Amino acid sequence: KEQESASPTSFKSHLSRTFASSHWQSVSGDLFKSEDNLQNKFTQSRFIGSFMNKYLIFESGESLFLVDQHAAQERIMFEKFQRQIDAGKVEVQPLLVPLVVKLTPTEKVIWQETQEKLHEIGIETSLFDEDTVAIQTQPLLLKNIDKIVRSLLAGHDTSRCDRSTIARRACKAS
Repeated sequence: KEQESASPTSFKSHLSRTFASSHWQSVSGDLFKSEDNLQNKFTQSRFIGSFMNKYLIFESGESLFLVDQHAAQERIMFEKFQRQIDAGKVEVQPLLVPLVVKLTPTEKVIWQETQEKLHEIGIETSLFDEDTVAIQTQPLLLKNIDKIVRSLLAGHDTSRCDRSTIARRACKAS
Protein backbone atom coordinates (compact mmCIF):
# COMPACT_ATOMS: atom_id res chain seq x y z
CA LYS A 1 0.00 0.00 0.00
CA GLU A 2 2.90 2.32 0.79
CA GLN A 3 4.19 2.19 -2.78
CA GLU A 4 0.75 2.58 -4.36
CA SER A 5 0.47 6.08 -2.90
CA ALA A 6 4.12 6.99 -3.46
CA SER A 7 5.03 9.40 -6.20
CA PRO A 8 6.77 8.15 -9.35
CA THR A 9 9.85 10.12 -8.28
CA SER A 10 9.94 8.33 -4.92
CA PHE A 11 9.43 4.97 -6.61
CA LYS A 12 12.17 5.84 -9.12
CA SER A 13 14.62 6.53 -6.28
CA HIS A 14 13.75 3.15 -4.70
CA LEU A 15 14.35 1.46 -8.05
CA SER A 16 17.62 3.29 -8.47
CA ARG A 17 18.89 2.11 -5.06
CA THR A 18 17.63 -1.41 -5.68
CA PHE A 19 19.38 -1.71 -9.02
CA ALA A 20 22.55 -0.28 -7.47
CA SER A 21 22.74 -3.06 -4.89
CA SER A 22 21.52 -5.86 -7.13
CA HIS A 23 23.69 -8.43 -8.81
CA TRP A 24 22.58 -8.12 -12.44
CA GLN A 25 23.78 -10.55 -15.03
CA SER A 26 25.16 -9.11 -18.19
CA VAL A 27 22.65 -8.85 -21.02
CA SER A 28 23.45 -7.93 -24.61
CA GLY A 29 23.49 -4.24 -25.38
CA ASP A 30 25.06 -1.20 -23.75
CA LEU A 31 22.26 -0.65 -21.27
CA PHE A 32 22.99 -3.57 -18.96
CA LYS A 33 26.80 -3.74 -19.17
CA SER A 34 27.25 -2.62 -15.55
CA GLU A 35 25.19 -2.14 -12.41
CA ASP A 36 26.40 1.44 -12.15
CA ASN A 37 25.29 2.18 -15.71
CA LEU A 38 21.79 0.87 -14.97
CA GLN A 39 21.58 2.86 -11.74
CA ASN A 40 22.68 6.01 -13.57
CA LYS A 41 20.11 5.39 -16.30
CA PHE A 42 17.33 5.19 -13.70
CA THR A 43 18.62 8.20 -11.78
CA GLN A 44 18.64 10.27 -14.97
CA SER A 45 15.41 8.84 -16.37
CA ARG A 46 12.12 10.65 -16.73
CA PHE A 47 8.82 9.08 -15.71
CA ILE A 48 6.50 8.97 -18.73
CA GLY A 49 3.48 7.15 -17.35
CA SER A 50 2.05 3.76 -16.64
CA PHE A 51 0.55 1.03 -18.78
CA MET A 52 -2.43 -1.07 -17.67
CA ASN A 53 -1.80 -0.04 -14.04
CA LYS A 54 0.93 -2.67 -13.99
CA TYR A 55 4.01 -1.22 -15.68
CA LEU A 56 5.84 2.05 -15.10
CA ILE A 57 7.40 3.63 -18.17
CA PHE A 58 10.60 5.65 -17.96
CA GLU A 59 12.80 7.15 -20.66
CA SER A 60 16.47 7.97 -20.55
CA GLY A 61 18.15 9.24 -23.67
CA GLU A 62 17.28 6.74 -26.39
CA SER A 63 16.35 4.03 -23.87
CA LEU A 64 12.89 3.10 -22.70
CA PHE A 65 12.34 1.24 -19.41
CA LEU A 66 9.26 -0.83 -18.67
CA VAL A 67 9.16 -1.73 -14.98
CA ASP A 68 6.76 -4.33 -13.60
CA GLN A 69 5.52 -2.58 -10.44
CA HIS A 70 4.83 -5.81 -8.56
CA ALA A 71 8.24 -7.31 -9.33
CA ALA A 72 9.99 -4.05 -8.44
CA GLN A 73 8.06 -3.76 -5.17
CA GLU A 74 8.88 -7.38 -4.33
CA ARG A 75 12.57 -6.73 -5.01
CA ILE A 76 12.60 -3.56 -2.90
CA MET A 77 10.92 -5.37 0.00
CA PHE A 78 13.32 -8.31 -0.34
CA GLU A 79 16.35 -6.02 -0.18
CA LYS A 80 15.01 -4.21 2.92
CA PHE A 81 14.09 -7.50 4.58
CA GLN A 82 17.47 -9.03 3.74
CA ARG A 83 19.29 -6.05 5.28
CA GLN A 84 17.23 -6.44 8.47
CA ILE A 85 17.94 -10.19 8.64
CA ASP A 86 21.67 -9.65 8.03
CA ALA A 87 21.77 -7.04 10.79
CA GLY A 88 19.84 -9.35 13.13
CA LYS A 89 17.24 -6.61 13.63
CA VAL A 90 14.06 -7.71 11.88
CA GLU A 91 11.26 -5.32 12.75
CA VAL A 92 8.31 -7.38 13.95
CA GLN A 93 4.69 -6.75 14.75
CA PRO A 94 3.29 -8.74 17.68
CA LEU A 95 -0.16 -9.99 16.76
CA LEU A 96 -2.93 -9.01 19.18
CA VAL A 97 -4.57 -12.38 18.58
CA PRO A 98 -2.30 -15.19 17.42
CA LEU A 99 -3.04 -16.48 13.95
CA VAL A 100 -3.60 -20.25 13.99
CA VAL A 101 -2.60 -22.39 11.04
CA LYS A 102 -3.56 -26.05 10.79
CA LEU A 103 -0.64 -28.11 9.48
CA THR A 104 -0.41 -31.35 7.56
CA PRO A 105 1.84 -33.99 9.13
CA THR A 106 4.61 -33.11 6.64
CA GLU A 107 4.30 -29.38 7.39
CA LYS A 108 4.44 -30.10 11.12
CA VAL A 109 7.73 -31.99 10.74
CA ILE A 110 9.19 -29.15 8.65
CA TRP A 111 7.90 -26.60 11.20
CA GLN A 112 9.64 -28.47 14.03
CA GLU A 113 12.91 -28.41 12.06
CA THR A 114 12.71 -24.75 11.08
CA GLN A 115 11.49 -22.91 14.19
CA GLU A 116 14.89 -21.27 14.69
CA LYS A 117 15.03 -20.03 11.08
CA LEU A 118 11.47 -18.69 11.34
CA HIS A 119 12.53 -16.85 14.51
CA GLU A 120 15.55 -15.34 12.68
CA ILE A 121 13.23 -13.81 10.08
CA GLY A 122 10.80 -12.45 12.68
CA ILE A 123 8.13 -15.15 12.68
CA GLU A 124 7.45 -16.38 16.21
CA THR A 125 5.36 -19.55 16.35
CA SER A 126 4.34 -22.09 18.97
CA LEU A 127 2.41 -25.32 18.98
CA PHE A 128 -1.26 -24.53 19.56
CA ASP A 129 -2.54 -28.09 19.56
CA GLU A 130 -1.43 -31.38 18.04
CA ASP A 131 -1.64 -30.24 14.40
CA THR A 132 -1.93 -26.45 14.65
CA VAL A 133 0.64 -23.71 15.20
CA ALA A 134 -0.02 -20.24 16.51
CA ILE A 135 1.81 -17.33 14.91
CA GLN A 136 2.53 -14.59 17.48
CA THR A 137 4.66 -12.15 15.46
CA GLN A 138 5.27 -11.25 11.86
CA PRO A 139 7.89 -9.09 10.14
CA LEU A 140 6.57 -5.57 9.52
CA LEU A 141 7.62 -5.67 5.88
CA LEU A 142 5.59 -8.77 5.05
CA LYS A 143 1.87 -9.27 4.55
CA ASN A 144 -0.22 -12.45 4.49
CA ILE A 145 1.80 -14.17 7.22
CA ASP A 146 -0.33 -17.32 7.07
CA LYS A 147 0.40 -17.66 3.35
CA ILE A 148 4.10 -17.07 4.00
CA VAL A 149 4.27 -19.74 6.71
CA ARG A 150 2.44 -22.17 4.43
CA SER A 151 4.85 -21.39 1.60
CA LEU A 152 7.89 -21.90 3.83
CA LEU A 153 6.52 -25.20 5.13
CA ALA A 154 5.23 -26.49 1.78
CA GLY A 155 7.47 -29.53 1.52
CA HIS A 156 10.65 -27.62 0.69
CA ASP A 157 13.71 -28.40 2.72
CA THR A 158 13.67 -25.07 4.51
CA SER A 159 16.02 -26.34 7.22
CA ARG A 160 18.83 -26.40 4.62
CA CYS A 161 18.01 -23.02 3.07
CA ASP A 162 20.12 -19.99 3.85
CA ARG A 163 18.48 -16.83 5.19
CA SER A 164 18.57 -15.15 1.79
CA THR A 165 16.58 -17.98 0.19
CA ILE A 166 14.05 -17.96 3.00
CA ALA A 167 13.71 -14.16 2.75
CA ARG A 168 13.20 -14.39 -1.02
CA ARG A 169 10.52 -17.07 -0.64
CA ALA A 170 8.80 -15.07 2.12
CA CYS A 171 8.74 -11.91 -0.01
CA LYS A 172 7.35 -13.78 -3.02
CA ALA A 173 4.53 -15.21 -0.88
CA SER A 174 3.77 -11.82 0.67
